[in-house]
Amino acid sequence: MRKPSLNFPTGFRPDRRHVMLVLGVVALLLVLSGGYGLYTRYVDQREKAAEAAEQAKADALAQDLGSVLAVNRKLLLELAADPKVLAALSGADDEVRKVLAAEAQGKFANALILRLVPRGASQPDSSSTPPLTYASVELMHQNAAGTKPIAAELNLGGTPQEHIVLIQRVPAQGELVGFLHLSLQVNTVRDALKKFAPPDMVAEIQQAVSKGPPVIVARAGGTPKAGVAMKSAPVPGTAWAVAIRESGVEEGPALELPPMLAPAAGLIALLALAGLAYSKRLGGHAGTTKAGRVEEGATEFQGAIKSILSGDYPGLERLLPGSDGAAVDTSPISLGLAGDDVTTLPAPADDEPSALPVTPGVAPEPSVGGVPSVIFRSYDIRGLVGKQLTEEGARKIGRAFGSEAAAVGQQTVIVARDGRSSSLALQAALVAGLREAGRDVVDIGLTPTPVLYFATNYLDTRTGVMVTGSHNPAEYNGLKMVLDGRTISGEAIQAIRRRIETDDYTSGAGSLEQLEIVPDYIRRISEEIPVSLGDSLKVVVDCGNGVPGIVAPHILRAIGHDVIELYCEVDGDFPNHHPDPSQPENLEDLITIVKHEQADLGLAFDGDGDRLGVVDRNGTIIWPDRQMMLYAQDILARNPGATIIYDVKCSKHLGPFIREHGGEPLMWKTGHSLIKAKMIETGALLAGEMSGHIFFKERWYGFDDALYGAARLLEILVNANEPPEDVFARLPGGVATPELRLDMPEHRHAEFMEQIKQAAKFPDAELNEIDGLRVDLPQGFGLVRPSNTTPCLVLRFEGDDDHALAAVKDRFRSLLLGIDATLQLPF
Repeated sequence: MRKPSLNFPTGFRPDRRHVMLVLGVVALLLVLSGGYGLYTRYVDQREKAAEAAEQAKADALAQDLGSVLAVNRKLLLELAADPKVLAALSGADDEVRKVLAAEAQGKFANALILRLVPRGASQPDSSSTPPLTYASVELMHQNAAGTKPIAAELNLGGTPQEHIVLIQRVPAQGELVGFLHLSLQVNTVRDALKKFAPPDMVAEIQQAVSKGPPVIVARAGGTPKAGVAMKSAPVPGTAWAVAIRESGVEEGPALELPPMLAPAAGLIALLALAGLAYSKRLGGHAGTTKAGRVEEGATEFQGAIKSILSGDYPGLERLLPGSDGAAVDTSPISLGLAGDDVTTLPAPADDEPSALPVTPGVAPEPSVGGVPSVIFRSYDIRGLVGKQLTEEGARKIGRAFGSEAAAVGQQTVIVARDGRSSSLALQAALVAGLREAGRDVVDIGLTPTPVLYFATNYLDTRTGVMVTGSHNPAEYNGLKMVLDGRTISGEAIQAIRRRIETDDYTSGAGSLEQLEIVPDYIRRISEEIPVSLGDSLKVVVDCGNGVPGIVAPHILRAIGHDVIELYCEVDGDFPNHHPDPSQPENLEDLITIVKHEQADLGLAFDGDGDRLGVVDRNGTIIWPDRQMMLYAQDILARNPGATIIYDVKCSKHLGPFIREHGGEPLMWKTGHSLIKAKMIETGALLAGEMSGHIFFKERWYGFDDALYGAARLLEILVNANEPPEDVFARLPGGVATPELRLDMPEHRHAEFMEQIKQAAKFPDAELNEIDGLRVDLPQGFGLVRPSNTTPCLVLRFEGDDDHALAAVKDRFRSLLLGIDATLQLPF
C-alpha cells in the first residue's frame, strides 16, 4: 500500500525549522487538550468555593438580622397572651385599647406606635404618625383565619413616615379577637445591617414587590464590584431577603494557572518567541483583510423599561442604588423660589402681593366686609376675578380661615395654586392673611389640587387651601379648603363669611416655608400602582393647558405607559379649549389625536387635576359613571359588601351594577365636599360624580384625585389582558347626554329650581329631591339641579335607546317651557 504524503504547494521546500515548528504546535495542542479539562475543573472548584463562602456570609447575616426583630416578636407573643390585652380586644372601648397600648409600648426598643386592632377592623388610620396603612389592614385581613407568624415588612418606604411593621395575632392560637400592630423605626434594621455586614461586602435588605424590582430597605458597604453576582438569603420572620456582593473596584481578571499547566505555559512562550523570530526571517508578507462593518440594530424600549433606562423612573435611586434618581421636571413649582427646596421665612411684615389681573369691563361689587357673599358657595369659594374675588378679599378669607383653623387646634396650613394668571397674586394675599392669623404656612407652589390634598396627609398637617378656578373659564378663580382632615362645605364656609363680616379674627405672626412635594407624590403613586412591563398602553394625555400638565405625564410614564402629550404646557388663559372634560367639545382634539396616533386610550384632566375624562381608541367618550363601574367591580372583588357612593347625575344602570357585584350603592348630592363628607360618614371605599371627580378610599386617601384615578384605570385595563374598548363595551348603559347647562342670572337658578319642583308631575316615575329633581322613569331618567359653582341649571338625560331618550327630553322640555316659555334650552 502506498503511504500518504504531505502535499506542499509547488515550489515550497520545507526545511527543518518548518518541521520543528509544526511539531511544536502539535505538541502544544496535545498538552492543551489534556490540560484544558484540568484547568476548567480547577477554576470551577475555586468559583464554587468562593460562592459557598459568600453564601455562608449571606446566611449568617440573615440570621443576625432576624435575631434583631426576634426580640420584639417575642415580646409581642408574650403580650398576646396577656389577659388584659385579650379583654381589651374583645371589648368595644377603644380608649381602653389606646391606654393599654401606650403602657405596653415602652417595652419595645425603637417603637413608634403600638396599636391594639380589634377583629374586623377594615379601615386605615391616617390620623396617627405613622399611619395604619392599607397594606397593614390587608395583611391583617389575609391572616385572620391563620395562625402562622406574620412576616415583618416595610411600609411607606422612602417617605417621612416609613416604618417597619410587626403584627401578632391575638391570641396566637384559638379564636381570633384581634391583632397587635407594632411600628418600629427603620433605623432598627439599618443600624443592625451596618453592624453585622461583612466589611468586604456591599449588603442590602430587599423587600420584593409585584411586577417590579425590589425596594431597598437598608444598604451598607461601599461600591459593589462590577460583574459579581449577589448572594441572597431570606431574613427569618420577615418579608425580606438580604443580598451581599463583594465590594471594591473591578481591576480586570488576573491570570492564575494551576501548577500542572505551568509546562504548557512555558511551551507557549517558547513557541511564541520562535514564531516571532521566524516571521521576521520570512520577511512578514502578511495579507491584509478589510474588517466588515457590523451594523448595529437599534432596540426600541417602551413603558417602564424606557423610563428606567432614561432615568425618568421616580424612586430610581432607591430601586437601583448608586443611580442619581429621576430628574422629574418640576421647574414650574419652583417659580419664585431660590436656594434649597425648603426655605423658612420670618414672620410677615408688610406683604405686598403682585398686582392681580382684573376682569375687564367690570367694577367690584359692594358688600359687607368688602367680600361679596355670592362667592361663598356650597362647597368652595369662587367668583369672577377682580369683581367678586379680589386680593383684599383673599387676604381676609385667609385670616378668617386661619382663625377657624386656630379654633380646632390646627397650626400649619399647606397652600398651593393652579396655573391661572390671577392665582399667584391671590395666593400671596391668602398667605398674608393666614400668617396674620398666626398660622404657619407651607407653600408647595404651582401644583394640582390632588397634590395639595396629598400633602395634607403626607405631611400630616390635615389642613390646606388650594387657589384654583378648577374647570371654570380663565376669568374665574377660587379656593378649595381642607380643615382638620375634612374638605369644608355648607355651614363651615358660611362661618368664614361671618368672621369676615364681624372682624372676628385671631392675631399672630406665622412663619412661611416653601416646599416641593410633587416628586414625592409621583413616587408614592408609582409605588402603589404595579409597573407595566411589556404590556404598556399607548396613552394620549390632554391637560388643557392646566396645571396637571406638570404631573400627569410623569405619573403615567412612571407606571410603565407610553405617553403622547397634548396641551400639557401650563397657560392660565387656556388658549386651546376650556379645561373641562365633562363637555364633549373639549374632548374633540383629544379624540382626533388618539385616532391619528392609533393610541389605546385618551385621558383628559380639568384645570386643577381633580376631574378625569376618558375616550377609547374609537373616539367613544367613557363617561365617569361607566368609569365608576370598572372601579367598583375592581374594589368589590377585594371588599365585598363595601358601600359605593355616586351622585344624582349618574346612570340608572350604576346602582344595579354595584349590587350585582356585591356592593351597597348609595346615591348622594353632587359636590366634592359633600361626597367626601358622606364617605367619612358611611365608610365608603369609592365614590364618584358624573363631573369626573372620583374618590378612592381603598389603597388611597379618600380625596378626589383624577391623576391617581387615571393610574388605577390603566391598572385595571392592563390586568384585563384585552383591548380597552372591549372592556368598556361590556359595561351596561343606554343612550345619554353629557351635562347640559342652562345659564341664568346669579341667584335666579336657585329660585327657578324651586318652581320646577312645584310644577313637576310624573305619576309613573320615582322622584328624588336630595339634589334638585331626579326623575327615574321605566326606560330612562331625567335630572335638573342648580349648579353650586356657576349660575346655571345642570341637566342630564338617559334612555335605554334613542327613542326612550327623546321621550325623556320631551317631558322635561314641556316642564321647563311651561314655567318660562322664553328659555333657550340646550336640548
